[in-house]
Amino acid sequence: MKLDKRLEQELATYIKLFGVQEQSINQKRFIRTLKASQRLSQLAPNIITSITIDPRGLTINTTDNIQLLTLLRDHSVFLYETLIDVTALDYPNKRQRFKVVYLLTSLIFNHRLTVAVYVDEFTSVNSATVCYYSAN
Repeated sequence: MKLDKRLEQELATYIKLFGVQEQSINQKRFIRTLKASQRLSQLAPNIITSITIDPRGLTINTTDNIQLLTLLRDHSVFLYETLIDVTALDYPNKRQRFKVVYLLTSLIFNHRLTVAVYVDEFTSVNSATVCYYSAN
């Protein structure tokens, strides 16, 4: 697959950061991940605080989990129709000590996505059951 200059640079940075072999990278999936992150930044700039690309795919930090999960489920560019797992992590030494993590899959595009919401002990997170029955 022939990559344009910008994508070649992104791929080289990815290889350098994570120390992976170029042959082990699915370039098609990497490009889809890159494009998805750019599209998300355009569609939901008010609710996304950061997007990170790592070996597992995208990790998105958000301020509004329901709005973002609905966008990811319903928008034709993404179609993350399956919620695989919901979990939480506790970082007692941080101001926003809880991290709620949603693991999503798009069966159509064969792609996984991680969405994270950080909250303190006084803030609640809206239930994802309005978007995914499996969150119950």
